[in-house]
Amino acid sequence: MSYDKQNQDIFLQMMGNVVEKLDTSEIERYLTRDFELESNRCLMNLNRYRDHLNEAFKSLRSIQLKRPLTDVIANGDKLAVRFSMTITDKIGISDDADIIAMLHFKDNKIHRWCELSYPDWQTE
Repeated sequence: MSYDKQNQDIFLQMMGNVVEKLDTSEIERYLTRDFELESNRCLMNLNRYRDHLNEAFKSLRSIQLKRPLTDVIANGDKLAVRFSMTITDKIGISDDADIIAMLHFKDNKIHRWCELSYPDWQTE
């Protein structure tokens, strides 16, 4: 398996096993200890990202990643993806989010993740 395909698989596994399952218990399997996320001008380390997800998951019924990913550009330890997710809250109201993300991998884990999303999760 190529390194590019391996990194795409790691990303998809993380999205499936953490985000879609609304469960952060395996997050360190996919993210480095010194992980950094920059999302819509907000910076998070691993612990803050885990806390952010856990808080968000409390109000959600489901998150469904739309497959296949819209666009994928992979080169060595870098992956750029454009994808959409359908997010449904506990009441049953659904909305789509569109994300453009650039990821850097280290030791077969996501080390740095920069993304822009619409709508901006900070204004919702």
